[in-house]
Amino acid sequence: MPPKKTPQQGTKLTSPNPHVAKTYDNMGEVAGKDLWTSNSDFAVFLPSISAIYARLVSQPNDRTVAGLPDGLKDLDFLQPNTNLFYYPIALYSSGHSVWDLAQSDIQESMVQKRDKNATVIIGDSGGYQIATGVLKWPWQK
Repeated sequence: MPPKKTPQQGTKLTSPNPHVAKTYDNMGEVAGKDLWTSNSDFAVFLPSISAIYARLVSQPNDRTVAGLPDGLKDLDFLQPNTNLFYYPIALYSSGHSVWDLAQSDIQESMVQKRDKNATVIIGDSGGYQIATGVLKWPWQK
């Protein structure tokens, strides 16, 4: 079997995922490696975004990191213009999320302010965190 060709920069990319727009016209050029279209004949991997990861990537940070030209923003794999890689699908647990909506837009902007026409977030209920008592909620109200 011949090796699979990866799309050239500037070509029209199509998604094998029926929940994502059929083409990535709104992406422009992909700066980093597009791991979604280049691996379309494999099982779908769902990276799980932890709360700490989302906060580090989302909050404004002037910290310089060797090898990351745009700092920690380069770790936002839901953005097609990252310098590392692009992957438009992930898992996020409500058990780790910020439940205050105003704070969520700031602390979890990686998830909240992503391009919702080009990405998919699969939500996890947080049932484990509820069952183990990690997630505190005012159930009395």
